[in-house]
Amino acid sequence: MIARARHAIEAFEHDIAVVRLRPNSKRGFDSDFLDTPARDCGELVRWIEQGCNWGINPGASGIVVVDVDGPEGERVLAAQSDMLGALPPTLEVKSQRPEGGRHLYFRCADAASIVRTVPWLGKELDLLAGHTHAVGPGSSIDGREYTLVAGSFAEIATMPKPWHDRLKRRNLRVSPTAFPIGRWDMGDGRWDMGDGKVVGEEVAESCDIVRSAVRGVFDRISIEQRGTANRTIFKLATNARGALPGAGDEPPEFVLRLLDRWIDRCGSNTEKPRDEIVDHFIDGWERFDANLLGLGSVRAEADLAADDPRMCEAFPNAGEKLRLLARMCVVLQRRQHQRPFFLSQREAALVLGVEQPTVGVWLRKIVKVGALELVSRGRRFDENGNRCKEAKASEYLWRW
Repeated sequence: MIARARHAIEAFEHDIAVVRLRPNSKRGFDSDFLDTPARDCGELVRWIEQGCNWGINPGASGIVVVDVDGPEGERVLAAQSDMLGALPPTLEVKSQRPEGGRHLYFRCADAASIVRTVPWLGKELDLLAGHTHAVGPGSSIDGREYTLVAGSFAEIATMPKPWHDRLKRRNLRVSPTAFPIGRWDMGDGRWDMGDGKVVGEEVAESCDIVRSAVRGVFDRISIEQRGTANRTIFKLATNARGALPGAGDEPPEFVLRLLDRWIDRCGSNTEKPRDEIVDHFIDGWERFDANLLGLGSVRAEADLAADDPRMCEAFPNAGEKLRLLARMCVVLQRRQHQRPFFLSQREAALVLGVEQPTVGVWLRKIVKVGALELVSRGRRFDENGNRCKEAKASEYLWRW
């Protein structure tokens, strides 16, 4: 357990989103574990003292993990290396599989937009990416430990360009676990998208990318245990709606077809009848509000603000969207007349056009340099059991 705590703390100190897993298991501690990473080292130590395993959220950490399972996975990896070039030395974790296996960690600038793919480039070679998790070193299952065998969290290599290009190419296509949606060549540069629309080739490519993002939502969200159905279906609806920024008040036909297949795959984990699941999904879709906190106007106002020199000094290599998020915090603070303000990661992600976990990583960085203070963590329900209006919105105070 000492090694488990040491590795988890090292990961946290290098801006890795560390999440809590069940004792003696690779499953999350609860249904929201990917959205509630560790806030400080003290919390990590308490998890380990309770016997919990730990993992990382790759998308929120700017990382992708190549999962090589056994001799077959090694054979596929070697064949791909012959075509794409050898992968550089990086952080390597030996998994607890009796037949052998390892996790190879790589930095990836657009990790949050990559979708987990199983298998990835061949049998027993998987990609742990996006809104999923990889078990961290020191964790153990039935006495078999995930062991760090090379590198450290300070020495994670960047994924080479040929591999990254191959990864992106694969990510835009329908994986074997995704749901097939029709697209047929009509000749003369036109495509039938399968829902009564015939479009040009460029528009078809854009539609494919959007649909791939929506499929990813249905692939990664599932009902893991009975009793979480309502929350899961609502999360599924809001995530699917968020992946379609131009969608209307009613789900498109292809989304309802995806929902139908999702029910076939996950409906056995709930006692809800099909009609009730569909009604609950449509209710969540209709209640979705991409501008709950008025962040659209906040962004417009923040766009006009000058960069804070201290932000530029604290994050010399920071992207423009991170600085824009910081300026949005300044505007929200000013609107509240120097009182704490609410900020939802989901709403900020929609306004900034990034994945929700990315916003969480950026907020923690801004808090770490002292520019922002986390006053209170967001809650789904109040003390009376009623859903909070600012569900999952945390309260912050700008300090600079």
